Amino acid sequence: METRDDFCPGAPEHSATVDVLLSAVHLSDLHVCDAQSPARLELLDRFGDPDDPAYDAVGHVGSHRPQEILTTQVATAMVQAVNAIAAGPATGAAPSIALSTGDNVDNAQLNELQWYLAVLDGGEVAPDSGDRDRFEGVAGSGDPHYWQPETGGCRPTSLFGLPTVPGLLSAARRPFRSPGLTVPWLTTHGNHDRLVQGTLALPDGLGAFATGPLKPVGFPSDWTAGERVAFALALGDRRRTTGGTGSPPLGDLRRLRSVQVTPDLSRRFVSRREFIEMHGDGHGFTAGNRESGNAYYAHPLDGADEIVFLVLDTVNPHGYWQGSIDHEQFDWLRAELTAADDAGRYAVVASHHPASALTNDRTSDERRVLGPEVLAELTAHPSAVLWLSGHTHRHAVQAHRGRFPLWEATAASLIDAPQQARTVEVSRRADGLLAIDVRAVDHLGEAPWGGGTGDVLSLAGLSREIADLDWQESEPRPSDGEVNATLLLPDPFAG
Repeated sequence: METRDDFCPGAPEHSATVDVLLSAVHLSDLHVCDAQSPARLELLDRFGDPDDPAYDAVGHVGSHRPQEILTTQVATAMVQAVNAIAAGPATGAAPSIALSTGDNVDNAQLNELQWYLAVLDGGEVAPDSGDRDRFEGVAGSGDPHYWQPETGGCRPTSLFGLPTVPGLLSAARRPFRSPGLTVPWLTTHGNHDRLVQGTLALPDGLGAFATGPLKPVGFPSDWTAGERVAFALALGDRRRTTGGTGSPPLGDLRRLRSVQVTPDLSRRFVSRREFIEMHGDGHGFTAGNRESGNAYYAHPLDGADEIVFLVLDTVNPHGYWQGSIDHEQFDWLRAELTAADDAGRYAVVASHHPASALTNDRTSDERRVLGPEVLAELTAHPSAVLWLSGHTHRHAVQAHRGRFPLWEATAASLIDAPQQARTVEVSRRADGLLAIDVRAVDHLGEAPWGGGTGDVLSLAGLSREIADLDWQESEPRPSDGEVNATLLLPDPFAG
């Protein structure tokens, strides 16, 4: 546990708490996934294997993870963990709200959205699609490049130690009930909630791949290495515009090697407006959001006049996985921060993308607002004290300096190791400082995994162990001070 005094050097680690302003839980990047969907391009993930000939040219794409067949169970195990938090570890105050900072689903599909809402709201979760009598994704295909959990005989097992688990593909698709979060929860719009594979806007014709009978599984045998690399790079080329011949994959998708699967209309893509409408009331979106179609909003903390959440939509509708905002939203943010300044109210800003990932200037008309400009605005207002974000799948904390100080806390994901959320507590101290405490929360999946597949917690425990064996993970794990920390800053409204 580390105390960060970047903005107040030499401040004591401890001081009496005057009052607790916020006790919350920060979730991010659930990536609830339909692992059988034809609209997923798992084949691109092979570029991330260290021995792939195109590794140096493309590298880690992240379009597939062996544990993605168990995302609903992991999210439910985290719901149970959040419900079990009776008191915040720093202040002792029970959490009063939870916040998900986007990429709630993996591929912008209707069925994924339905599963995620059932997990967080509570109810029956049936994580299956296509043929309900057999698994039709790459994990049951016999392709040795992917984990074949029921049969073994694959590279992930022989080279990296992933286990053989008979019956897993049936267990992963078995319906179950989620208890739902017992605290109110807010959501945030992420690139995977809006874009195909978190990257592509919705060009004409792509929806037919999601709901149709053909699943791309490999490159044609006559493609050269250069053609393979060009296809992969085109998907992420941020210089391209959407529509017409500028849409990178459509023509080539029809050339990919495909297999027959069972069509399923529940796999259709959803629009931003439909994403908003399906959340109904109570998760941040209001009638105003449903009318405007905008996915950003202000949410005063219930029962507390001193905290307001300002939730941004950093998804660029023109495509590419990094983020930005438009000028209309930027003007709204400035007005909300000014109002919070005048009211002496602390603003907790939330977005899917962190400041460092607001680099996406792809547009067909008006210039997009990027990270430096957003940061300059936030640090011009005393009310902005904390920015919560996700997207990177790694815990991090960052001190942003401007006219006024701002802490940014980025949370890890529930799909990649270590599959954690965080508690977030904000309190006033007697010495005139604010203390922001962030600490990791593990889901309740079995640790260690006991070898079974009979219930949600055993499956979630298996997922965590598989995530720990990710052979494509190349970055060092964050230090403890990035995961668990107390962040100090002068109280802008002291006195």
